[in-house]
Amino acid sequence: MDYRLCTGQWVEAGGVPIPDKVISDTLTVLDAAKQRESAEAAAATPEYILLNVCSRCGAQYGEHDPTGCSFHPQLPEKIGTTDSHRDYDDIWRFPCCGQKYVGGFSEGEPPKSPGCVKGRHTPRYYHHDKRTSGATVRGETPRL
Repeated sequence: MDYRLCTGQWVEAGGVPIPDKVISDTLTVLDAAKQRESAEAAAATPEYILLNVCSRCGAQYGEHDPTGCSFHPQLPEKIGTTDSHRDYDDIWRFPCCGQKYVGGFSEGEPPKSPGCVKGRHTPRYYHHDKRTSGATVRGETPRL
């Protein structure tokens, strides 16, 4: 059984051979689409990647792709401890979503990320301005 490519679907050709021109034209269109896709991918990748740290989730990310932030907007509350079977670990709850965490965390309370709110990263980094003698927080006016 022969098949013919027609508008993104395979349809039965009914034994009719596909002309060489149709095959050639199809391959030309697919090659042009592949070249355009690779040119767009090259244009989307910057020559240098500036790394930032998100002020909401604390993750490091490339400035050209700020998607993927996940965090809890409220601080956790300590609501109790476990029994002796879990070594009296602290029990924490985030009031924003009710998610509970158990365990001894290195910083005392559980991390804000990953969390219940998803969105774009918010940068928290220092920008060095060569016109001034020091670094400034992005968004502040440098002192001259």
